[in-house]
Amino acid sequence: MLTGTNIRSALYIEGTKVGVWTVSGVMMQYGDVNATNGILQGLMGIMYPIPMLNIYEYLQKDVNFTFMKKVIDVAGLNAMFTEGAYTLFAPVDAVFEKLPKEQIDVILSNTSFARHVVYNHVINGTVYSAGFFNDQPMPNMNGKDLDFYTGQFKSGELTVNGTLVIQRDLQVTTGVIHSIDGILLP
Repeated sequence: MLTGTNIRSALYIEGTKVGVWTVSGVMMQYGDVNATNGILQGLMGIMYPIPMLNIYEYLQKDVNFTFMKKVIDVAGLNAMFTEGAYTLFAPVDAVFEKLPKEQIDVILSNTSFARHVVYNHVINGTVYSAGFFNDQPMPNMNGKDLDFYTGQFKSGELTVNGTLVIQRDLQVTTGVIHSIDGILLP
């Protein structure tokens, strides 16, 4: 690992079942194997890429999230995403482009409404895709429950409030981003 980078370790529990342990979003296969120079933890993948950008910087650099960045700016929440730990469900620009112009105007001209739109897409803390389970809602920053469907027995799709997660586990220094193909309006 690079000096100064954080490794996030999380145990996600589904109801009363045995949980899923992840390290920087990668599921652990086995753990605590003693070695002569320490303890080994076996992962089911590679912890890559190493996050170098915070949520706001990532949105600035990715051409698919320019509209979500604008909404965050209008809401005055850009500083919030430069520190702390958040899970952001970020709609891609193509989704915003389908909205009627009047609705876009309301979002971009009303700070309070823009803040509610952003908060609808944010969970406090870092939750990787392995941490979402059917019938275990999580509150967004507006205090409303987000419902998840993991599609374990079908295609493995993940949805939040019926909206498809199209790219999971985009790692950033201030949490994680999941891109979605819809907008979670207040």
